[in-house]
Amino acid sequence: MADLTISKLNKEFGSFRAVDDVNITVNDGEFVFLLGPSGCGKTTTLRMIAGLEMPSSGRIEIGGRNVTFLRPRHRNVGMVFQDYGLYRHMTVFGNIAYPLQVRAMDRATITAKVGDVARTMQIEAILQKKPDQLSAGQLQRVAIARMLVRDADIFLMDEPMSHLDAQLRGQMRSELKHIQKTIGTTTIFVTHDQLEAMTMADRIIVLQEGRIAESGSHAELLARNGVYAHLYHLQFARTS
Repeated sequence: MADLTISKLNKEFGSFRAVDDVNITVNDGEFVFLLGPSGCGKTTTLRMIAGLEMPSSGRIEIGGRNVTFLRPRHRNVGMVFQDYGLYRHMTVFGNIAYPLQVRAMDRATITAKVGDVARTMQIEAILQKKPDQLSAGQLQRVAIARMLVRDADIFLMDEPMSHLDAQLRGQMRSELKHIQKTIGTTTIFVTHDQLEAMTMADRIIVLQEGRIAESGSHAELLARNGVYAHLYHLQFARTS
């Protein structure tokens, strides 16, 4: 586990600045959400933390280590993608085991670790199935299990529940929050869904047009009566 420090982070695509002078500190074990509409820079920021995009300028530290320009495999981060990112030709066991095989762990250790995380995610019965045989909820559980098995310093989640129906999303919100608190790994979660943020996050960072608009807990942001509170009242107050 580790903390995360992002300093003066910028990302430009030609003349367009997708991320504009972003500064974020995430404490060890904290569950932080990046919230905002499409195009606000939240996924680009997450991808720079993961090493999938290189910043135009700025600095990223994980556990006090400068990882700004390191390749993804040298950062020790686990990530769940919006499209799950599973290998269709592999079984569930193979998908979960792959990050451990790449690190040349012995088979006994891999089998034990996959078994442990499969029990946590309640997917023991589908370990020999392939992704095309699974439901959306099962695919999501497998993707999360593959992230958890890595014993990473930081977990990164890019709108992982966007393909689930409302009932499954509600169930997964509760389970993910419980798992994150149980494991205690620093987690950054990207979403455009305010309900996800308000029910799961320790702290919410609201992004607009590549910049941080405000940051705080759900209660703090409501009391501040800024961007977050405005969105909240538009989405929820009129239905209460």
